[in-house]
Amino acid sequence: MKKLASISACILALSIASFAQTDPDPNCPTISVDGPAGVVSPGDIARYTVNVDDKGRKQNLEYLWSVSAGEIISGQGTPGIEVRQPENARLTVTVKVNGVPEGCPNISSETSSGCDGLPISVKLAQFDGATFIGNKLDLDKIVREMDDSPNDQLYIYFAYKNEPAGKTEQNRERRAVDYLADAIGGRERITIVRLFDGVDLAQFWRVPPGASNPLCDGCDGSACPKISVIAPAGITEPGELFSFSAKIDGEVPKNVSYWWSVSKGEIIEGQGSLGIKVTAEWKTEINLIATIEVIGSPEGCPNAASEISSAACNCTPILFDEFTSLASRIDKVRFDVWVEELRKRENATGYIIEYFLRKTAKKVVDKKIVLITSYLTKTKGLDAKSFKVVVVIDDQNRTKLYIVPPDAEFPAP
Repeated sequence: MKKLASISACILALSIASFAQTDPDPNCPTISVDGPAGVVSPGDIARYTVNVDDKGRKQNLEYLWSVSAGEIISGQGTPGIEVRQPENARLTVTVKVNGVPEGCPNISSETSSGCDGLPISVKLAQFDGATFIGNKLDLDKIVREMDDSPNDQLYIYFAYKNEPAGKTEQNRERRAVDYLADAIGGRERITIVRLFDGVDLAQFWRVPPGASNPLCDGCDGSACPKISVIAPAGITEPGELFSFSAKIDGEVPKNVSYWWSVSKGEIIEGQGSLGIKVTAEWKTEINLIATIEVIGSPEGCPNAASEISSAACNCTPILFDEFTSLASRIDKVRFDVWVEELRKRENATGYIIEYFLRKTAKKVVDKKIVLITSYLTKTKGLDAKSFKVVVVIDDQNRTKLYIVPPDAEFPAP
């Protein structure tokens, strides 16, 4: 009856608010997040989806989800995710949609206020079971909390790696409970739960009247490994590879396998291992999401994790050097420095603009272009397709040396 009353009160207190664009630009897509109808119990899994009204214009969209509490179980990088509902916490689910027109709002959230107004259990203390001896100084802090709330219950978890608990652990338990019972007014104010789930800890909760009994926070930590993905630090530059690695805390079966997927690009190394390298081409700044699935994880445990990496696009030509020059000669020193930098930038193109005085004879212009081309190909060993020479008639003899990244437009003279 207590649980039923709590759920009924929770339904009455439930409030869900959606946060999206206000006064939207009619040319911008409308973004909204839909969550589950009704009440989702703590620990249960709920689905959230994003709806994007693109006004009939197809767009290449990316989805990056985040939650204020709980845990994303699956779906990162897609239009829908599954989230494990947190224990006694307000949950806000937010999605950032990349790829909408510049200047348009691209974030939407939904907040479930859950059971606002209902009492919740409060964790008072947690101790490492391997070293917990029931020190009175530690227990007295719990006693003071309980004395301040004389109508509340004390809920204790004793978790052990293996069953049964040894005599030493049983004696430690009994001493701590006897001391607490004497100090807070009786054994009837105490509830004890013993778990044998692979961890050693002692956890103490204060439970007000009407509150649901708490779930042990961390008691199943070793049963369910924690999976995380580590993305490249900083911003990946054009021509560089994206490197992702996975970290698994906790025990996993020996026969697990790993499967990676990426939102863009191609995995060129590491599939099936805990680290991958990804190559991707882009014309604008992008966010690349890498997801690892741990196949063979313990049943009921989250088996996937995702992370995002940002990539910069230097889509403008780089003016490397500019100098005055004679119509009949080239400055080999400056060209040499430019060639070395060009070689460092994979897939970039060299772009040379040679300016000549209006009175310069055509044969002089042609001779210098041949001189530049011959020096770069025969002396410096550049491929003739890796650079381009452009002639401009001007009021001064000068040279501009550019490096043009892939997909960037060539500079105007």
